[in-house]
Amino acid sequence: MVRPRAGERLRVLAHHAHLHAPAQPSDEARVWLDDRPLTGVGELLAGHRACSREELNAVTGHTAAVLAARLAACTAVHADLPGPLGMPGGYPVRIHDDRISLDLPNGLTTEDAVAWQMRMAEHDGVVVTPSGDVRFGEQARQVLSAQLMDIPREYAAQDMELLAQQLLGLREKLRAEPPS
Repeated sequence: MVRPRAGERLRVLAHHAHLHAPAQPSDEARVWLDDRPLTGVGELLAGHRACSREELNAVTGHTAAVLAARLAACTAVHADLPGPLGMPGGYPVRIHDDRISLDLPNGLTTEDAVAWQMRMAEHDGVVVTPSGDVRFGEQARQVLSAQLMDIPREYAAQDMELLAQQLLGLREKLRAEPPS
């Protein structure tokens, strides 16, 4: 367990895909104590990854409440948040005076952090491009193609309604099948 001391800052660069251990250790979530990268992140996250979805939802709710209380106090807040500024994945941020900014460790550029998050999104199965288009990762597309023969690799933003209808229809079809 990592417990930052007073004045130390824990920074996390992670994606939804990191709710589970990645296939490759090099794709593990990235964590820094101040500007020093931590090792053994997979071991640090093992307990969280073993939690049920209900337990994780409770942790998320508690974390959101703590963040709301800190924001209500009108002081600078350092946190790790999903999707700040419309970006993919989760980043360390600083919130002060109604402004949010990335709080990346020294040596990590915004461009490098976003590129890393886009790679992690591919592992999660879907990438939303800056233009709003949706592109399925190769493994996700292969699995979907077994059920939806004409599914393209990428959907334009204006076709999201069609994609949603296809995926909802597939979900209903799979729910109706008996368990294997």
